[in-house]
Amino acid sequence: MRHIQGQEKSPRTPERASPSPGSKDTPPPTRRPSSLNFYNPDLITDQIFSQLQADPFFNTWTALRRTSGIEIVTSRNRAFVRLPTVEEQSLLEITREMPVLELRRVQLTGSDLPVMVNRLIFVSGRFELFFEASPA
Repeated sequence: MRHIQGQEKSPRTPERASPSPGSKDTPPPTRRPSSLNFYNPDLITDQIFSQLQADPFFNTWTALRRTSGIEIVTSRNRAFVRLPTVEEQSLLEITREMPVLELRRVQLTGSDLPVMVNRLIFVSGRFELFFEASPA
């Protein structure tokens, strides 16, 4: 899968990087989550990937629908609260006692083809997540 890391600049800032942390010279914003995003390389063309890297608010779902007719119809989410790692404390500018909410998400097409995989880390006291489910 193609990997986008958005830890340093914003939760949606694309970067080609390994899962290791980026430069410590730029302090992270304190109101945004840390994120790792992976995209199916068979679906994310070089053009879409370039646009994603250039524009942190680029809508990947819309681009996939427009270029290949792919619709994301299912999002499988797993959320849990835990204490932050040392790295997360530094990136999110929090103390060890401040819990984080980790959200792991997989977006799938109607045929269960994975399109995107995300791992988001939120400072628990700064965000509220709302989930809505429709009966199958």
